[in-house]
Amino acid sequence: MHGQGPEAATTPAADEVSAILEELNSCSPELALVVAEFRGELLAGSRGFQGDAAWWTHLEVRFALRCLLRRLEESLESFALRFDDRASGAASQLQKLQLLTRLVSAFEATTEPRLANSAQPPLGLKVERRYGLKPSEAEILRLLVVREAATSRGLCQYLALQEEISGAVSALCRASRLELHEFLQEKRPYITEGVVRIQDGGYGDSKEPTVSPEAVQALLGRELTTEQRLKLSSTAIEAVFSSEDSISEQGDCLEEPSAEGLALDLTVADAAAEEDEDRGTAEEATGHHEWTGGTEDVEQPYRESLDYLNDQFSLLECEIRIAEHRRQATKEDAGVDEPSFMRSRKVNVFEYEAKRKLALARISHRLALTSAAGLEVPRLEALIQKKKLDNFEKSVVVMLIGQTLSPKIQATLSVGERRFCRDAPLQVRVILETFCRDFKEEVQKRVHFYKSSRLAGSGIIRIGAGARSADLTYHTVHIDRRILDYVVGLDTEINEVVEGSNLYKPTATLEQLVLPTDMKQNILDLVCNFDQFCRYRKSSGLEDAIAHGAGL
Repeated sequence: MHGQGPEAATTPAADEVSAILEELNSCSPELALVVAEFRGELLAGSRGFQGDAAWWTHLEVRFALRCLLRRLEESLESFALRFDDRASGAASQLQKLQLLTRLVSAFEATTEPRLANSAQPPLGLKVERRYGLKPSEAEILRLLVVREAATSRGLCQYLALQEEISGAVSALCRASRLELHEFLQEKRPYITEGVVRIQDGGYGDSKEPTVSPEAVQALLGRELTTEQRLKLSSTAIEAVFSSEDSISEQGDCLEEPSAEGLALDLTVADAAAEEDEDRGTAEEATGHHEWTGGTEDVEQPYRESLDYLNDQFSLLECEIRIAEHRRQATKEDAGVDEPSFMRSRKVNVFEYEAKRKLALARISHRLALTSAAGLEVPRLEALIQKKKLDNFEKSVVVMLIGQTLSPKIQATLSVGERRFCRDAPLQVRVILETFCRDFKEEVQKRVHFYKSSRLAGSGIIRIGAGARSADLTYHTVHIDRRILDYVVGLDTEINEVVEGSNLYKPTATLEQLVLPTDMKQNILDLVCNFDQFCRYRKSSGLEDAIAHGAGL
């Protein structure tokens, strides 16, 4: 039972570890010297773990001893396969191997008693349970974390020399390749959350699993910066931290989180829940005493529209990078081999997913601060609110603005098949591929480019004809110049448009309009005969001859 304290009685396993170390000193001083760096942890007995760092130190020693045992086994195999006099050293190697095998078994037997004597289980164990990991999978996750934080010379050297890390992971975790393959399935929650990342290995088609730096910092119990904390929002690690804080508040009276910190955490949870609906409902975050760090510009309200645009462009860049990775992965799965000049460089999609989450949280929180301070909302946000645009429509407007005004967005868009079309206008399909995760969503979002949509109907965007005019997705999309002028802060007539003036809803009647009589009559005739023109266009075939998209 937890909470027995660090002074619990020793166990047979702990006594055996001490006895084996004494035997090593007398029988194999050189091996005793190798394991001397772990002596403090080896002689810890059954003392409970004092914090998360102590737990990971224990795990590092476990893997380091397994690594040393594996190297001894390889050395003994080398001796056994020789047919010359140099094989005479096999007896001493066998004795070392037997001693080290006993030491590894005895030391690993101390883990459970030490956990039982700990005041509370390590957070790493809670994360493993939350992910529902099997014992072999939990060992793999532990090794991946230890690999990022290890200081043991032997373990670091062994892992660095492995051309294919998956073989070393299987050996040190005592897991089969099949179990490792199952652990690395892309649908597993720790991979979709970006905690475990799968990168292309340096050998053939191998995949190299790693753990994100912010996840390692959190599991080790270290303080996190605001950026690291935001990158971990809506993950099992963040949920464990939140539940730990709730339990501690019900028991001991801990220091209350600041109002700013609490507001930031709530904003993070809201932003993640709104943008990641496909992952399910996000856990509600509360302030936690472990989650501290510099707030940088995230604590500043928006005072200029261009500052808000800059944050939106940062978010857009992440969306474009993620979409390009998704496009390449889809073509690779389909067996499509693109020419080398059309391929874009590999990106760390997990890093951009984390940056996207961070950008969303920053924008949401800074908008809340702007509203709380009574400041004028950025002009783009005012336009979105006035026209009641949803998140997808907002993303379309931001992308068109960025493609027109931002050199960085222009360069980011000029990848893959768009590399030689840098100055070409955006097509509907490019926008759909950027913001839609699958084909079903692309079909659903097509309606936003119909002539009756809010974007086109209000004059914010204009749909032009494309090279393949038979389908809407190949039509070009343009943004009204006045919208650009208004969003960047220029005082133009678009101010009146956004405020809903008579540019959209005229109050003057035609009788009040002062025009030459013939011009006025011509305008009236055009308007009155428009329905007749539409019928003629359909009957004469002009409707099929004039290029326009389906549904427009």
